[in-house]
Amino acid sequence: MKYMQKSRCIERDALKNVLREMEILTTLEHPFLVNLWFSFQDEEDLFMVSDLLLGGDLRYHLGQDVKFSENSIKLFACEIGSALEYLQSEHIVHRHGEDALTLIHGSAQWMLARRVSMSSVIDCPSSFATEDIKPENILLDEEGHAHITDFNIAATLHGKKLATSLSGTKPYIAPEVYLCSLGECAGYSYPVDWWSLGVTLYEVMSRCRPYDIHSGTTPREVRSMLMNSTASTAIPPKCSEQLSLLFQRLLCINPDERITTVKKLKSIPCISRYNFGMILEKQIRPPFTPPKDRLNCDPTFELEEMIVEPNPLHRKPRRLAKQRSLRTSMTIEDTEVSRQLQHFKCYNREKELERREMERKEHDWEQELIKAMNASTIPAIVPAMVTDRDGGGDLLTVPIMTTERRRSSCKLNISPVSIQTRLLSAQTDNGS
Repeated sequence: MKYMQKSRCIERDALKNVLREMEILTTLEHPFLVNLWFSFQDEEDLFMVSDLLLGGDLRYHLGQDVKFSENSIKLFACEIGSALEYLQSEHIVHRHGEDALTLIHGSAQWMLARRVSMSSVIDCPSSFATEDIKPENILLDEEGHAHITDFNIAATLHGKKLATSLSGTKPYIAPEVYLCSLGECAGYSYPVDWWSLGVTLYEVMSRCRPYDIHSGTTPREVRSMLMNSTASTAIPPKCSEQLSLLFQRLLCINPDERITTVKKLKSIPCISRYNFGMILEKQIRPPFTPPKDRLNCDPTFELEEMIVEPNPLHRKPRRLAKQRSLRTSMTIEDTEVSRQLQHFKCYNREKELERREMERKEHDWEQELIKAMNASTIPAIVPAMVTDRDGGGDLLTVPIMTTERRRSSCKLNISPVSIQTRLLSAQTDNGS
């Protein structure tokens, strides 16, 4: 569970990004995303409850000197790649930002309740943010499957819309983002996430990044570094020939030549052998399984909550009770918080799943009813002319039998033969 103090979010102008993240997460559901289950609020904080993943993030395991095999890299590419393709189908680019962006920053999954403290709410210089596809934002479950988290700077791109802002963690930012900031391209889109995936897999495999880009590197320096590189693409040292092709296709400077779909990913020979149906069902066992006898995260996160945080969660009931007893009217701060949160809606995935299941059942019932009504039919009738036997011309249009069928109704089924007999009898009577 992650919780953020409303007043601090407003002070740092970060509330818009928090609400946008919540809104995006309520629309997403995928086996390799950290899915949102509940969002709610009280007088002080906003709360987000997501999937509990006890395997830790990739950055933590790199710090523990875990050696990931090439098979691990391949499976990570398949799992994260399938999640990126899903996000693209939902028009979501994971790494995006806005001018003068101010964010909530977090580096890992909260195993227990943790506040995003004052030191974590930062103004991002040069419109930079810190959430994108990188080791900190890839969480493992207990079996070792990878999940993408942290959508704080994600955004929707509809149609041919392009993003243009310079945002993200510099070592993982795609070349076209830097070129856009220099005015050398019109914008960027979904391929930026696949570049970040390539950099992340490179780092997980080799313990270093493909390019020496750091927080102080300027866009022009990055451009010069990429254009003057001796190799067309960066390949991790001691990488097999089969896997090197994967990095060549992920770390293409030209986004049009980069892998951007599962179909293109499966064109890599070392990936083509994977059954993506089994991958989505998590039926392929990861080569690396996180330890289950300890907490796979830095314990200082929890110590900060207990020791450093001035308003820890476990003291909230007593603190709120005291505040409610002393409060007589709304302050200016309360009014501003209420104004900015007027469109906030609590989210409950359990109720959402129940609603979907009910809609599915109603749809099935409707289809069964239609099928039953179509099966219960009577012969249809079409009009035909009854003629005078003496050659006097047409007398009356009456229905006759056809082979077509229609739905049953409450109308009486009267034989056309009976109608013809009655008409002929009436004609004879009139003639006499």
